[in-house]
Amino acid sequence: LTEDRVFDQLENGATLVTVNRRLAGYCLDRYAAVQQQRGHSVWETPDVLPYGTWLERCWQKACACWPQSRGEPPMLLSSHQQQLVWEDVLADSDAGKALLHREAAARTVDDARRLCRQWQLPVTDKTQWTGTDPAAFYAWAAEFDRRLENHNWLDRHGLADEIRNALLKDHLSPPRTMIFYGFDDMAPQQAALIDALQQRGCHAAMQALPECGGEAVRCGFADREAEIAAVSRWVRHRLKHFPDRRIGVVVPRLADYRQSLVRVFDDVLHPGAVLSPQQPESRAYNISLGPPLSDYPIIETAFDLLFMAVDPPPVTRWTALLLSPLLAGADRELSNRAAFDARLREKGELTLSVARMLQWLEKSRQTGGQGNCPIFYHHLQQFLQVFRQLPKKQAPAQWSRDFSSLLEALGWPGERPLNSHEYQTVSAWHEALSRFAALGDVSVEMRYADALDMLKRIVDQTLFQPEGGDVAVQVMGMLEAGGEVFDDLWIMGIDQSAWPPSPRPNPFIPMHLQHRKNLPHSTPARELAYSRQLTRRLLSAAENVTVSYP
Repeated sequence: LTEDRVFDQLENGATLVTVNRRLAGYCLDRYAAVQQQRGHSVWETPDVLPYGTWLERCWQKACACWPQSRGEPPMLLSSHQQQLVWEDVLADSDAGKALLHREAAARTVDDARRLCRQWQLPVTDKTQWTGTDPAAFYAWAAEFDRRLENHNWLDRHGLADEIRNALLKDHLSPPRTMIFYGFDDMAPQQAALIDALQQRGCHAAMQALPECGGEAVRCGFADREAEIAAVSRWVRHRLKHFPDRRIGVVVPRLADYRQSLVRVFDDVLHPGAVLSPQQPESRAYNISLGPPLSDYPIIETAFDLLFMAVDPPPVTRWTALLLSPLLAGADRELSNRAAFDARLREKGELTLSVARMLQWLEKSRQTGGQGNCPIFYHHLQQFLQVFRQLPKKQAPAQWSRDFSSLLEALGWPGERPLNSHEYQTVSAWHEALSRFAALGDVSVEMRYADALDMLKRIVDQTLFQPEGGDVAVQVMGMLEAGGEVFDDLWIMGIDQSAWPPSPRPNPFIPMHLQHRKNLPHSTPARELAYSRQLTRRLLSAAENVTVSYP
């Protein structure tokens, strides 16, 4: 289906499912632009959502119509809950006890489970799973399935199969028309689900990827820095002379390039930021790949506060906390806290517990004058009192509540109004606390330090990018650019080590099965074919395309 035809279908109530969240947002923006071009000032929001969100919505509908004869519907595990179950399965096995990094191994095992589900591998046939790692995975998968059945849980990788079964058993009604967009590499599990939709009378179609049929040029640079500098100058030129054009910058290994891209782009596009720090929301470009949530200063401060209850911070961290605007009384006591910090560093102590810090604050309070910080002293006292009243072990939901109480005792995130990005970051923190609290459904009670470490893991794994206004320049990875159209596009970093990427076969799946099913990342030929497909698509995604390599 062409874009115009898809938008006509959306106006008539069709559902558009995209391969990822970014593409769903792009389709909504395109739909709004088309409606404005057609002279409309008001229109109904179309039903556009990413694949994973659509599956969850279908599951909620299936649970609402769940037959009483089958008992209660299974509880759908979150990704973090699923990770924790795998870690417990590995910890209780002989093979798992020998692992040095159980957390990383559990992620790889979960990915193997995903591949088995999506590509319908025969996990029930033990003779296929020979070798040390595949045999271990076979045993772990059997134990994982046993725990799912005993607790009435549903793993996320089997959600599409459950939706398919609900459709075929007439426990779920499909929409009249569904359109799938951006699925370059559709797995057999997804194809079987679409087949079930069609059997139930749903008209399922694929939206054609756009082709601009423009021109492409190739160029090389001495190194990565020279390449990034050239791209930034090109972006500045396009913004200056063609401000209404949509500009895309695509990078295969965006995570490796991100820090350098931000530094050079800020220097070239926002030179005034050297004298006046540039707020992220005012940047002329947007990078799709956000850093971990824990990298944001406001979240880093929250963890510093929570960890200091069990791990005495160095004096340098106390300095940062004393001068931080994220605590109560920061503005009112700024000069006094700075004076107290200067006196504190003269004492020569390397680390200070909370109790020891309160002693120094009490001495300074008795002395009076500069260095007296009654607000900080009062809130630190409250923090210690709350901590001492905590039980030694409790469920994650209770720890989530108590973590918030500890931060509240210190006045985090401060008394000043939060800007838009800070507000979104704090909201993401509360969402992470909610995900941590939900671990209580699959875990036992834990100690304070263990609970805090688990929360830190969740926040570290949460990539976060605050939403800002629509900007002309979009920087993204190769997969994220799928389905989007640009006026000008630069594909950078296409050297032999990055494109095509090297195969990354999952070590827990036998290679003969990976070859037979042609699993993603399994062979050089598979990576080459998929990379050629993506390259052809990107070369036709803009009128003017530049491809470069360092």
